[in-house]
Amino acid sequence: MAVDPNIQEKANDIRMKIYGEQVRESLASGLEAMSSDVVEVEGRQDEVESQFQDVIENTTDKDVVSAPEIIAARNGKDNLKDRIDTFENDTTAQLAQKVSKVELDNELEKKVNQTDLETANQNISLLQTNKAEQSYVDNQFSNIADGTPKGVYDTVSALQNAYPNGTTGIYVVALDGKWYYWNGSQWNSGGTYQGVVIADKTIKSDMLKADYNYRGFFFGDNYDANNLLDDGRYYVASSVLNSPKRNYFETENVAVILEVERYNTRIIQKARPINYPNEVYYRYTDSTFAGVKWVWLQRENKQLWGKKVILMGDSLTDKGKQHLTIWEKTGADVDRIAIGGTTMSNHGNSEDYSKLSFYSLAKAISTGDYSEQETAVNNITSTDLSEWLQNFKSINWNEVDYLLVRYGTNDHAMDNPIGEISRDNFDTSTYIGAFNQGVKDILTACPHIRIFVATSLWRYNANIGVGGDSDTTPNNNGDYLVDFVDTLREASGFNHLPFRDYYRQSGINSYTNTHYLSDQTHPNDAGSKLLGEIDSNFIMSE
Repeated sequence: MAVDPNIQEKANDIRMKIYGEQVRESLASGLEAMSSDVVEVEGRQDEVESQFQDVIENTTDKDVVSAPEIIAARNGKDNLKDRIDTFENDTTAQLAQKVSKVELDNELEKKVNQTDLETANQNISLLQTNKAEQSYVDNQFSNIADGTPKGVYDTVSALQNAYPNGTTGIYVVALDGKWYYWNGSQWNSGGTYQGVVIADKTIKSDMLKADYNYRGFFFGDNYDANNLLDDGRYYVASSVLNSPKRNYFETENVAVILEVERYNTRIIQKARPINYPNEVYYRYTDSTFAGVKWVWLQRENKQLWGKKVILMGDSLTDKGKQHLTIWEKTGADVDRIAIGGTTMSNHGNSEDYSKLSFYSLAKAISTGDYSEQETAVNNITSTDLSEWLQNFKSINWNEVDYLLVRYGTNDHAMDNPIGEISRDNFDTSTYIGAFNQGVKDILTACPHIRIFVATSLWRYNANIGVGGDSDTTPNNNGDYLVDFVDTLREASGFNHLPFRDYYRQSGINSYTNTHYLSDQTHPNDAGSKLLGEIDSNFIMSE
């Protein structure tokens, strides 16, 4: 029987020891060694019994052969499911740190593919093949030399005949003003050598802006400033008729530098007294009105100096001169895009005139498309509207501050329906619908513009019925002119626009019409001044 070496050693000591003390020590050490072995054996016995008990518990109604293998697979977990769940979670976490196939594909798409690489290589090879050799570049620069022309020839042919095999340096050809150099095989243009030379005494005064276009010196009362209408600058003596007088002294005649500028039919004069250079006086008129009395004023002192006012309307605005009074009273720059015979809504007698109505013009303002107006002007032969069209298209609506709108007298005369009095009415065949649509288009495109709504005036027109007095004569729809006035008031209200009732408040009626109206409908000079004063107060009061 095999004996543990440690026990065998203790047994030999007991046999061989002589003294009692040594024998006793050998006996004690042997007992201790056996006790240690017994404890170790008991521990292993407990572990074996525990494992055996697990096998018994897990083999009840199960495969006895597989049970130990299952226990080992649990790897310390209470059951195999926990071990598998732990393994799956660890695997998922690790996979989350890996790049996905989609991400990998996306990255690969960013890389240069073989075709692109081959194309790039071909381009590089082509550049290497076609690149200029150093000697060629040196030769080109040597031909150009220091850039100073070596000669001038009238034509390229003359240059070629002079140097058919080329030469160094550059040469200028007078015909096209370009410089040429020899590239080794032919004469090439290097570009314009200098601008076209302006010959002496060839610049005309009309080619200069007013600041430099000196028209001469004017002395004596045989000259009239009203006749100095061409663009340019004039030196005007105090004795010249209709030159400005200083406002401070009222009667002081002064010599001035007078600048004249024309814009279409408008003529603007600006006068600066020579002895008072900080003062500037302005006046303007329209060349379509003969004999208009101009008024000098210092515009900088006026309330609307620097502002732009546009008047839209029918013949009440087109044939009147109230824009001159507005300019005088407010200091604003005033322009008109009015046409006689036009309406707020459709024109009952003309499709072309409908394209010149308020809502049509508003559409053009909002879109910048003037094709309808161009067609209409081309088709209308009864009057020349080409200048009007040019003026309309030239207006920069981003610079317009105020817009005064006056339509209605022709809508009433042509029996245009008033339409539903509603802010939701955009039927342009009706008076209110056309007004709503026009206001919407203008303010959507140009919300900075302030629209002022003015009404028609009292009128007498036999065409609207027996009697012709607009107070007592309705149109064929049974509507009176004042009905258009009142519905426009409501429409202005729900569009939140300032409104002025000229029909009731202008003072023009059946008793005063001969003083203010030229034909019981259109304002004369007195009527224009009256309307201009009311217009000015209307705009400045808001």
